[in-house]
Amino acid sequence: LITIMTIKYMEKKINFKAKALLKWDKVLVKDYIKVGGPVLGNELIWALGSAALAFIIAKLGNEAVAANSIYSTVYQFTSIFIMGAGNAAAVIIGNIIGEEKYDVAKSYTKKLIVIAIVLGIIGGLITLIIRPYVIMMYGNVSDLTKSIAMQIMAVGAGIFVFQSLSFILMIGILRGGGDTRFVFLADVSFLWLIAIPLGYIAGVVLKWPIVPTYLILRCDEI
Repeated sequence: LITIMTIKYMEKKINFKAKALLKWDKVLVKDYIKVGGPVLGNELIWALGSAALAFIIAKLGNEAVAANSIYSTVYQFTSIFIMGAGNAAAVIIGNIIGEEKYDVAKSYTKKLIVIAIVLGIIGGLITLIIRPYVIMMYGNVSDLTKSIAMQIMAVGAGIFVFQSLSFILMIGILRGGGDTRFVFLADVSFLWLIAIPLGYIAGVVLKWPIVPTYLILRCDEI
């Protein structure tokens, strides 16, 4: 309700009117399906991929599941920076391309890549620094779980810069510029053709240790 009231009474660029909801625009619908379709498919298949990764981790044992849960909490905290930067990048690039300032868009893209690398390094360092203090909060878990969690967080810290780059490049720059199809193909192919099958072979078939298996499960980011 707050958003609707803001759009109706405060936002002057959109100039929203309720009767506009009743209009049918074939061109808009066609563009929406063309641009939004890959995004919808991307998010759906990525969610299924996340479930598949969780299934493989579950096969590694209860300690691996608990350790991964601990790292997920840490990642949600440290990834706030890159998610914010990625969404901001989408707005910036979308606006500049909408103004047809393509040279400016290219220049900004280079700057955003530098920002992604810096934020990735900072996020990785924060993960390394806070991991022992995070582990201290979980007094009811086994020592083995704590040890695995420490190692998993070290792996996560190592690939954080790649996660930052992929999020800002794909969600920010490419989606912001309207190229949702490539993002869909890249996300789906690397997750389902590389990370999931190789992770399953390493963890379930070959019974590799948890840490190298976890690295393979996250290798799609790299």
